[in-house]
Parts: sequence; C-alpha cells; structure tokens
Amino acid sequence: MLQHKATKDFKNWGKKEYLKLAKENPVKFLIKIHGEFFKKKEGVVIELQEDMKEYLNNEEFKKHFKDAIELRTKVYYKTRFENKNKSK
Repeated sequence: MLQHKATKDFKNWGKKEYLKLAKENPVKFLIKIHGEFFKKKEGVVIELQEDMKEYLNNEEFKKHFKDAIELRTKVYYKTRFENKNKSK
C-alpha cells in the first residue's frame, strides 16, 4: 500500500478509509464474480443473497466460508508477492 499514491498514508487511516478501499476493490469484485452469493446493500459493506441467509446460523457453513476467505486472502497476497518479485 505504500507504493500507491492513493494508499500510501494508510497508517493514519480510520475505519471509514479502510471500508472505502474494501468496497472499491475486493468487495466490488467479489460481488461481480460471485453475484449468486453476494449483493450490494446500502449501509453495509456486503450482503448475502436471500437464499443464502438460511445458512447464517449453520456452524459448518461458517467454518467453510471462513476457510474460503482465508484461502482467497493467501492466494491474493502470494500472487502479489510473486508478481512484485518478477518485476524486479
């Protein structure tokens, strides 16, 4: 984030700035790619589609959902790190 003009001051950000960045990047593309599961909703960062809400209290669903997010996060950072090293 230090490399990009728009995010170089991230250490001084508050919740508002982080939420704005999340909505402009990962959330936007998560909705675009997986719109069958997620949707935009005013006043929140992201929302599950109506037919997915029945799983919100299912512990097994929450466990797998968390695993999927963690995997995507690892892949994202691994890819960024590898691409950064290739450009050197």
